Amino acid sequence: MRRLCLSFALLVSLVACGGTATPTSTPAPSLRTDGPNRPSSTATALTAAPAASLAVGSIKYRVVNLTSSAVDVYVRSQGLVVAAPAAMGVASGSVSATVAPPEPGTVVVLKAGGTNPTCVSACGFLAESSTNAGEGAQRTLVVRSDGATEYWELPRAASVGAVGNALRPADPTRPLVFVIAQAVTDAQFGLQLAYPGTAGCQKNVDASNLLIGGTNVAVFGPKAGGTSVTLHASTDKDCSGTPVGGPYAATVAAGARAYLFLSGSSGSMKGLVVQVP
Repeated sequence: MRRLCLSFALLVSLVACGGTATPTSTPAPSLRTDGPNRPSSTATALTAAPAASLAVGSIKYRVVNLTSSAVDVYVRSQGLVVAAPAAMGVASGSVSATVAPPEPGTVVVLKAGGTNPTCVSACGFLAESSTNAGEGAQRTLVVRSDGATEYWELPRAASVGAVGNALRPADPTRPLVFVIAQAVTDAQFGLQLAYPGTAGCQKNVDASNLLIGGTNVAVFGPKAGGTSVTLHASTDKDCSGTPVGGPYAATVAAGARAYLFLSGSSGSMKGLVVQVP
């Protein structure tokens, strides 16, 4: 059985409270193939509540909720902390509207109904991100049951390929889909991707031997305009067997980018497609 080929790019995951980040190499657990497949969900942005008491900064965030229940998103000032609601009740399996904290400032994510958005110590937030950390003016914060990871959509060029959070830029000749399976509970040996109707497993754009799973950000270039994708076990060498996930619709134009966030377990895997603005 082929083991998951880990990316050499450092991936930074967010600490639940405190606004700092630490390197992580989270392993993915063992593979199962039972259970029904589920269709994908396409993300729909929610309307954010205005944060009238705080200045609007230049760094834009979205929050993707891969936990099992709704979350509330607040923006906060630093120093003397003032918090304002920014996107309340973001449902499980959906993405928030864009929020922009003051600079310097933070974005904090609480379970829906949480009452301590101004907390500064031992807060138990689901996620917290500071404008003083990370890169670029456009970021997506993904909240899972076991933590959170931030992706930088407009990073410094030097970070692409060196830091796992930094997305590669758009390719004008083709779509790019970033497949992330950090919320899949049983993909220890990795997953492979196929396009139904096309023979064989597809190769990662950045590294042909990089499988999907763990902290890897696997990049694929599907047919422009839209296609569907399926996920297969690492032991399915030609992706001709029964999929363990999908099909998921990946409708992406040439020159555009999108995420495919996978969660759940093999055979009952959910897929959330989120376009990169």
